Amino acid sequence: MTDQHQRLGKEFLELLSYHSRLMDARARPDRELVEKIQDIATRWRAASQYFYAGFALSNAIQPAWGDGELVASCSLDAIRAYLRGASAAEAAPIERIACMYRITIEVGQNYISVDNSAIRRNLRGLNEELAQMLLQIGQQETDTTARAGFLVRGFRIETDFQGAWRPDFPEAEVRDGTTLYNVHSVTITVPSAFQLLVRAGDYFAANAVIQDSPPEAFNSPGLRGWCAAVRGFLYPERAVEEFNLSANDFAADAYSEDVARRVGSWSSVNIDLWAKYFRARALVSQIVRTPENARKLLRQAQDALEGTDSGWVNAQVKCFRFVLAVLDRVLNGDANGSAEDLRESFLSQMRFSGLDETDQLALQFLEGITAAFAELRAGPAVALISGRLPAALDALGRIPLLGSDVALELRSQIGRQAETELMGPVRTWMHRTLSGISDERVLQKVLLRLMQAELPLFVQLRHGVAEYGKDIVKLVAVDDRYILKMYQVKAGNIDMRKWRDSRNELEDMFYADISNVQLPAKPDAREGILIFNGHVHPLTEPLVEGWLAEQERDHGRTFTIMGLDSIVTWIANNRLTSELREVLSELGISIAQ
Repeated sequence: MTDQHQRLGKEFLELLSYHSRLMDARARPDRELVEKIQDIATRWRAASQYFYAGFALSNAIQPAWGDGELVASCSLDAIRAYLRGASAAEAAPIERIACMYRITIEVGQNYISVDNSAIRRNLRGLNEELAQMLLQIGQQETDTTARAGFLVRGFRIETDFQGAWRPDFPEAEVRDGTTLYNVHSVTITVPSAFQLLVRAGDYFAANAVIQDSPPEAFNSPGLRGWCAAVRGFLYPERAVEEFNLSANDFAADAYSEDVARRVGSWSSVNIDLWAKYFRARALVSQIVRTPENARKLLRQAQDALEGTDSGWVNAQVKCFRFVLAVLDRVLNGDANGSAEDLRESFLSQMRFSGLDETDQLALQFLEGITAAFAELRAGPAVALISGRLPAALDALGRIPLLGSDVALELRSQIGRQAETELMGPVRTWMHRTLSGISDERVLQKVLLRLMQAELPLFVQLRHGVAEYGKDIVKLVAVDDRYILKMYQVKAGNIDMRKWRDSRNELEDMFYADISNVQLPAKPDAREGILIFNGHVHPLTEPLVEGWLAEQERDHGRTFTIMGLDSIVTWIANNRLTSELREVLSELGISIAQ
């Protein structure tokens, strides 16, 4: 490196240092500073120092901020410089790797406002290309530590802007994504071939790296977790065990000073994202072994993913969560429910990452299955020849997040659900299950949960010494009026003795008002409801009819008698079937067959 090139490096680092000191005080964009950095980059390109030119232009983006065209221009020029460096025959292999990795960083930032789906496709190709470069170098490496760095753990590259390049291979997993620089040098962290192949979804190639590397190379919970995950992807018959093992490894990646010292940094991504994801994948894989528990396993998988919609997020995990939500609706008889809310929520979540082929298949399945079940309900004859259902099931079978064996079983179950829709829904299980609840407190919990699912303005369980006949109260808005519904809950049939007790409690509802402290609006009217999971005894019917007429005539009070059949109708009409199954499962109540 000549003295002139050394002066270029010094001049650039002084500019960065100067800008860093005055960053908060200077107005943006600082076009004068950007022009100076661009001039340095031009001279570096002329000297075939493409990494330094690209890095200079990448750092020109910050002072260019505020001028969209200038930011995009700096970013594009940086990518062009890195591309020249990555393919330059005269450059050292480490320098070419550094250029290639910085391309992935620059493209991922998307300062040039390219469609995010295209950016995602390009990044996958770039990661695969970089992985091949690392495989080629790593497989030829005789030093075991360096080989493990290229192939498995990742490594660091340091350069002093004067042509010196020094790779560093820590004996621990290197977390990529950071670039550090000072007045003397710049250091970038580069992921390994194995990490890049996993990121690109090339599990066959990732498994080849596992087979070609000693087990001790995978010396961190994260690396061991991905090893097990790769085996789960490739060997469906072992998916449950391997995904659970993967989840356990990721969950073990706890912070410690020793880990932070060896790795250089620590993040909770393995615990907060990947442990949850692979626990959910294990549950879904279990469907093949116990298909009778498919609905329960899908719901448990969704619960396992709780918290993965914020913080550490991943496009693949988002899509998996979306697919589970669609399947849950379909298998629980709610395929005719609104699909637009799910679709819009998914697209909103994916707007920054863009959509890939798997995401498109997931959307195709949602739209196809919703249309197919709508046809089954509206006109079975048309549904039988339209082909919408087979097309939707074909899309489901091609979603790689489920695995072919799981998708095949789910397709079979959806087919049976479609047959049920065609022949008419079977809801007598609700009658049998609800009528079997003999504990009044348990029935209260079931009803409360169903009412909560309706999203009323207010709902509360009030059973106790100060209930005054009101076991549950619910405030709803009806035609611009606020109605306070007051429920007295009874278990079983209403005979003479139980009616006398209920009648007194129903009257107490109107004698003791509920405080407005918790209510979001003052009620315009009140309604008393006797709700029970049985029927009124024929001998008791005249007494009930007479009392209801008396209350309306003499006191202007509105009462409703809501027995078992009314409860089932309410659940069906308000699409609360899935919620009923869930609360029954949580309370340990078996569904009557």
